[in-house]
Amino acid sequence: MIFIIIWHFLFHGLSHILYNSNPNIPILSTPGIINFFGTKFLSYISAVGVNCYVLISGYFLIKSEFRFNRIIKIWGETFFYSFFICILIYFFGSTTIEIKEIIKSAFPIKYNIYWFVTNYIALVVLAPFLSRLIFSLKKRDFQILIIILSILNLDLFRGIPYGNIFSGSQNLFWFIYLFFIASYIRLYEPLKHVKHFGIYFISLCLLLTIFSAINIYIHYEFLGQKPVYDFITNYNGITFFSSALLFMWIKYHSFSNNKFIHFITRIAPYTFGIYLIHDNPYIRDLIWEHWINGTEYVNSYFLLPLLLFVTISIFCICALLDYFRSKLVDILHINKLPSFIINKFGNYKWVICIKDFKNSKNV
Repeated sequence: MIFIIIWHFLFHGLSHILYNSNPNIPILSTPGIINFFGTKFLSYISAVGVNCYVLISGYFLIKSEFRFNRIIKIWGETFFYSFFICILIYFFGSTTIEIKEIIKSAFPIKYNIYWFVTNYIALVVLAPFLSRLIFSLKKRDFQILIIILSILNLDLFRGIPYGNIFSGSQNLFWFIYLFFIASYIRLYEPLKHVKHFGIYFISLCLLLTIFSAINIYIHYEFLGQKPVYDFITNYNGITFFSSALLFMWIKYHSFSNNKFIHFITRIAPYTFGIYLIHDNPYIRDLIWEHWINGTEYVNSYFLLPLLLFVTISIFCICALLDYFRSKLVDILHINKLPSFIINKFGNYKWVICIKDFKNSKNV
């Protein structure tokens, strides 16, 4: 989630604003050059956030049973922040909101308030059926399927192979592809003897930054085009490979620091809420276009420290807010609602077991 916040700072707080107002930013000063290429490097690192979140989810979902209460929990939390933030802005904010916008906020999936949640919740619904398909395939067939899906999903260079035709970086088909990749890694553990995935990840990001610098120099020196604060947004491009490297490092790395693991475990339940709060359309506009004016610091030594401070602040404040929300849910016994609905309509309709497939694959 830290990576996602950094990415939002770069994309919403810098690229989006600067590109729409004044795309040509003078970076001839020393701090300007440091900031430009520092943010470029951070963009390659932080762009993996979405892919890694889906990969981690797929890694665990492949061996999980589908539970309807998981869907209700995701939808309920999304509804809470979508609807009540809209209500708060309506009564106390300076932004004018029409009643129809409030109605839309009550249906966050239908009206795609959060593009990620819309696709993610669909992936969770499809997960048991995708799992059945995966467990029915032999390893060789699974590999062929992944190759075919790679050709259809990846967009590495100007539409090559076919990712810009059949897929995209923000749709369900891409999430399904990541689910298959994570499932293959979980079941067959490829490259388990390879070490230093973390070093490969950092090296790739550095290499991409260097290529970006060379490209900028060529365009500036020979074509007279000034540098532009513009960051990659296609998760199905080269970002996929950096995401895979980081994911493989997380899988195979042995974390010996128990305090770090304990902290991650404690904070994990609130990461989804952090996303829902700070990337809510109204909150996003307030943060990046009113409260945090990062564009003033593009030629200052304070830009990167500001990025770090804002990232940590958003993470901590939103985590605290989601903690209070979870306590409110417990006090009001809203957390029992999923179980009530399931018991009312019959859990057997929604639980799909894949144990037979697991046993047949001996995994």
